[in-house]
Amino acid sequence: MRTASFAVVAIAAIALTAFDINTAGAETTASPIAAKDCDFEFTWTRPHLVGPQLIGRGFAWCDEPPEEHIAVLKLEFKPAGRSGWEVAAATKPDRTRPAKQVNYEVSATCYAGSWRAAVDVWGTMQGHPFTFSDRSGSVDVPASRCAPRG
Repeated sequence: MRTASFAVVAIAAIALTAFDINTAGAETTASPIAAKDCDFEFTWTRPHLVGPQLIGRGFAWCDEPPEEHIAVLKLEFKPAGRSGWEVAAATKPDRTRPAKQVNYEVSATCYAGSWRAAVDVWGTMQGHPFTFSDRSGSVDVPASRCAPRG
């Protein structure tokens, strides 16, 4: 399975620090706070052909629910002999704020050509905006399995 993690802090390499003040007033100590993040994983490494449909699935989860989390899962199609990908189907923007796991699924009528799943996620966590995009591997569907697109 392909996994991708997106840090929701503006610069992931910066460690956030909180200061604990000793009530005796003599010392101040610093301790790092772990940056919160969300993860997304495609269920399969590439879309699956099920009957006359191509299906893409994925899921997201976060350390803590972000203030805002919007995800769109898509199936992208590229006819044989062409160079560009086009969106064949997409979910409506899903505003579920993942704490545990949130599942996503998209399907499209099958046509001969190459297919891949794609995800775009954006939102806000800990007051910081974030964006994330990823693409699955592709699967080539021959004309013997699905008709060419008209």
